[in-house]
This record gives sequence, structure tokens and C-alpha cells, in this order.
Amino acid sequence: MKFAASLCVPALALAAALAAPPASAGAVLDRVKAAGVLRCGVLTEPDDWTKDDVHGPLPELGRDLCRATAAAVLGSADRVKIVDAPSELYGFKDLQSGKIDMLMGAAPSAASSVAFGVSFARPVFLDGDALMVHRDSGIKGFDDLAGRTVCYIVDTEAAAVLDAEAARRHVGFKPWNFEENGELLAAVVGRSCDAYFNSATRLAEARTNFHARVADFTILPERYSVLPLTPAVANGDAAWAEVVDAVAAAPVQAEAGGIDRAHADALRDSSNPLLRPLGGTLTGIDPAVVDAGWAARAVGTIGNAAELFERDLGAGSDLKLPRGANALWTQGGLMVPQAPH
Repeated sequence: MKFAASLCVPALALAAALAAPPASAGAVLDRVKAAGVLRCGVLTEPDDWTKDDVHGPLPELGRDLCRATAAAVLGSADRVKIVDAPSELYGFKDLQSGKIDMLMGAAPSAASSVAFGVSFARPVFLDGDALMVHRDSGIKGFDDLAGRTVCYIVDTEAAAVLDAEAARRHVGFKPWNFEENGELLAAVVGRSCDAYFNSATRLAEARTNFHARVADFTILPERYSVLPLTPAVANGDAAWAEVVDAVAAAPVQAEAGGIDRAHADALRDSSNPLLRPLGGTLTGIDPAVVDAGWAARAVGTIGNAAELFERDLGAGSDLKLPRGANALWTQGGLMVPQAPH
């Protein structure tokens, strides 16, 4: 499988949040603890999404990670208020205004970080541009597009990736661009398009609308870009940024250490070096505020990364995405746990 992108943006943004002197250290974490409720934004885009929305919404994954964060910080997954955000722009503005404490599933960018004063934690999902084809189309990969009709939304990042990949591979296809998503999907179902090119989340979301014909279409495994989706927090509270990042990392760490949801309590006193980051208090945070059981509660709420993906994005979900880049690095993916320390 091919992956082509850098994951450094969220790492750099988080490093800046943790290294820079916060304007009001602990303000968000203190507010969440005092209120006893986590206000968590989740991207749930309307049907008429715009060209600026480069990935599909993942509300189930977002809600689960909100619940895990509430469990880690407040002791119960039920102590969360989900606030729907129709786009990243709305979500960033809600963070900026203090309406929400965190936003789930944002695509990190330096422009957003500067414009809205937000920082990004580590990726919880890796999206990427892909191809969806009819199962009997005979198309197995990009090179098979030669002479075939490829449909896409005009003036989008996916369109630019498609053009660049075609030029790199010297593959000549018949482009058919659309301004409107509904018309494109009608052409796909009617088989006027041999292939549909977009982010994997967009393709999977579109396929759920095919109803009785869902099984007729497959999303090919190759990816032509990598787009990390991460939690986002407002700048100014390094402690809160650390908590959100730690919870985002916990499912991958648990899977790497062989711990699933049913055995999450083992994280409290494990001797496994891979699980040490989950077995104690968080650096610089008063144990009276976030105690050493934070990871056991988070993983006990949503499971490890494999369980989380299967339920919210994979075979157990409507999206039925292959795990691909979201598998552990030992399984051919790009998800890597923290090093033992």
C-alpha cells in the first residue's frame, strides 16, 4: 500500500502548545473539572458539504473519543455534552469562543492554528484520497484508469491530487468533473463513471447512500495522499492539551501492549514497558485533578485502537473501511505507540 504525506503538522502544533508558556495555565482543565461536564465538538456535516471540506465526518469515532476523554478526566463517560459542528470552521470558532473544550476529527493545518489559535493532538485517524469502483469494472489500481471515465468534484484538493498522480504515472483517463455531489453520485450509481476519486471517508460516506447497491461498489486499498484527523484544543492551556493528546494516544498504546477493552484495568499496574505511559499520572498534572486511572477508564470505555476502528469505521460500521494506514506499524500501518520510558 502506498502512503504519501507527512504527519509532522499535528506533532509540531502540539509541541508548540506544550512548550509555549500558556496564557492561563490550567484554565480549560480547571473549568472542565469544576463544571463536571466536558463540552466536546464533533464534526457532523450536512448533506450539502462544500468543496472546502476535504474529508468526511466521522461522528461515531468523534463521540467515542469524547466519551473516553470524559471518562479519563471526570471518571464517567456519561459526563460529556456533544456539540455538533457542521464544519471545521464552525468547530474552530466554537473553540476560539470557549463554547466547547475540544473538537474531534479536525484536519490539522498551520493556517487554522494561526487563524483560530488552536493546537492539534496526535492523529486518531488517517484519511487519504482513493478510488471507488464497481466490483466488476476490472479496475484494480490507478494504472487501470487508462481510457476510463473518472469522476470527481472540481476545484478540490482531491482533484489536484488526481491530476498530479495521473501526470506522475503518465495515465490518460477521461475526466468528468462535477460541481455538485448529488449529480456525481447519480452518475456513479448509473455507471456513467468508471471510478470516483475522493477522500476515503467521502467515498465510504457516499457508498452508504447506495442502499441495496452498497455491495456493488468497492473502495480500492491504495491511497494517494495521507490526511491526519486529530483532536483540536484552544491554545493557552498546556495541561489540557496534554490530557487530550494522552487520551488520543491511549487506544494505540493499549493495542500495541496487547490490552483490549475487557482487560483495561490491567493498565493500572502493568509491567509491560509498552504500557508504562498508560499506567501512571500525566506529567506536570496534579494527581488530584487527573489520577493514575485515567487510561484504564479511557480504554475501558472505547477499547483499544483495533476495537475502536472495527466498531466505528470498519466492518462493524456502515462505512466498512479497511484499516490500512490506521493499523499498527507492526501490521503494515502507520500508527506508532509512544516509546517506553
